Amino acid sequence: THGCIACVDICPSAALTSGLGSPALNASLCMGCSACKEACDFGALELIPDKQLMEVLAREMISQ
Repeated sequence: THGCIACVDICPSAALTSGLGSPALNASLCMGCSACKEACDFGALELIPDKQLMEVLAREMISQ
């Protein structure tokens, strides 16, 4: 939800910052602890393992 930063507040590694109306992720700082996902009352976050994320990004690039 626009303006909610519960995930930013709870992130122990400061991987999430409040950006232009929504949180921004610095993936290199993320520990994968899922505290952000648990803090989100709206289900807006999903943790994706690095390999799976790379496969998703590759498919998106190919389809463009």
